[in-house]
Amino acid sequence: MRKSLILAISLIAVGAFAQAPPAPPAPPAPPAPPAPSAIIADSDQIRFAPSSQAPALPTRVSPAFECFRDNGNTRQSWHSNSDNDRERWVVSMEGNGCSVDLRAEGALTFANDLSGLTAVSPAGYFEVEERASGEHRRLEAKPAANGALTYSYWINGNSHPFDTEAHTWFASFLLGLDRYSGFAARARVPELLRQGGPNAVLSEIQQIHGDYARARYYSVLFDSAKLDGATVQRVIEQVGRDMSSDYEIGRVLSMVSMKYELQDEPSRAAFLNAIDRMKSDYERGRVLAQLLNRPNLSRETLLGAIASTEKMASDYERGRVLSNIAANRVLDPAVVDRYLESVAGMKSEYEQGRVYTALLTSSHLSDAQVVKLLASAEHIRSDYELGRVLTVVSSHYSIEGDVGTAFMHAARQIRSDYERNRVMAASGRRMM
Repeated sequence: MRKSLILAISLIAVGAFAQAPPAPPAPPAPPAPPAPSAIIADSDQIRFAPSSQAPALPTRVSPAFECFRDNGNTRQSWHSNSDNDRERWVVSMEGNGCSVDLRAEGALTFANDLSGLTAVSPAGYFEVEERASGEHRRLEAKPAANGALTYSYWINGNSHPFDTEAHTWFASFLLGLDRYSGFAARARVPELLRQGGPNAVLSEIQQIHGDYARARYYSVLFDSAKLDGATVQRVIEQVGRDMSSDYEIGRVLSMVSMKYELQDEPSRAAFLNAIDRMKSDYERGRVLAQLLNRPNLSRETLLGAIASTEKMASDYERGRVLSNIAANRVLDPAVVDRYLESVAGMKSEYEQGRVYTALLTSSHLSDAQVVKLLASAEHIRSDYELGRVLTVVSSHYSIEGDVGTAFMHAARQIRSDYERNRVMAASGRRMM
């Protein structure tokens, strides 16, 4: 009697363990965004005002920034802080034998066209040093008692007047600083739009170094102008060609997808091509989700989005995008076939089961499509996950004809008697 009781308890325990589904894997944590290169860009310390002068503005940056442009390993440090309401800004750049150092304190007002400074708050200052091409230039700007600015300017340690040549150099320095930081985007973008429209802004962005600064210019452009379809396509193509940071590419593409419908196929194709530049599965998935939120997506766009998921190593992120594709859409046979190919390439059986289930519950598949899904799903080696898919099939579709044949074939792949019997009981069928 005692042995029988122990055996019964053991069998009950085995049954209890057999019924416990495996715990789903925790989703991966999203990567932290990179630190922006110029925090000062959004600070109240930086202000802009019309210039009372009308200088010939430089089209080239100062020598140090020309030097940095030819060197891919420029070391940069950008820092700003506030202490007792006193803002400080410190920049240090070094590479290819050239260097730039900037130190500033207080509120700084620059000319809208970036031709120079127009004001520095009382007790504030603005100092820069540049070493390049065998020359060492230093500039100090401080407020005078009458509110004007006083300048001190040195070349190779020798004092020089702040004349036209000095003013031209300073403007070219500020242009270079902006092309590495984007600190003046909110002033320069409206000015560029006034001069040459969106194409002038896009041409300037091509001169900018650093994805943070590029993304800042794009953001101000989107807030300042309504772009036509051809310009939107140019933006997307330029982003995909010129930017390398997944976070910044994703940020710009997300802004595009939120503001513009991408109604034409060339724009959508360019959008998918830009996404394919991204290496981060999280960022790729996030931007694909933005695109897939658009109504009336074409067959080609859905196929392109599915193809993009196959470049993702993370099954969780791939599954998230595929589930989005299945939601509230009628998928034609070609899209379903491509969808199933992407699911079959996943390694996580939990994610496979989740995505098959999303397709079964979100779309009303034809009998032929259910047969294809069953043929694909039967390769799942986890008895629990395969059983979960088959249970969903039996609760949403008629298990007759070709569907019934494919269902029974898939059920025979389940090795666990418990899981197989559970599936058959749910379907109302018996194993033959």
